[in-house]
Amino acid sequence: MSGRTRSGLISFLVVAVALALACGGGETVEPRPPTPTVMPTAAGGTPSATQPTATRAPASTPPPASVPAGDVAKGKALFTNNGCSGCHSTAGEKIVGPGLGGLKGRAGSVVAGLSADAYIEQSIRQPNAHVVAGYPPNVMPAFANLSAQEMADLLAYLKTL
Repeated sequence: MSGRTRSGLISFLVVAVALALACGGGETVEPRPPTPTVMPTAAGGTPSATQPTATRAPASTPPPASVPAGDVAKGKALFTNNGCSGCHSTAGEKIVGPGLGGLKGRAGSVVAGLSADAYIEQSIRQPNAHVVAGYPPNVMPAFANLSAQEMADLLAYLKTL
């Protein structure tokens, strides 16, 4: 292996490790399993527990009154402090994960029946739920530990991009 090739390989590995560490967030978060949903039988008999399913509100449903108002400045701080910018550009270009520029305009049409806010929140709390085409699963850590206020702040910021 030539000195130039070895130098290039070492540089690549250093950058790859730095990006992986930047996306880590510094803590491990265990996702909570969904609660099983009770569904009636086909014949209309007694309900039975089924596999866990996600319930999705239609895109036109307004957010519940209990959702706090988001603060863009606090959301930007969360984005920075959690290392999101190590993997996500605030413009359209790819770093490790997809660029977030224009996210508000496209997020509502990614998953049928899921509003832009619901899609973005699920992508943050459960990043493997809907992996963007062309990106591998199990790269982004789950941020299931964010409070409702922190999530509202982060959503407010992301929707400005």
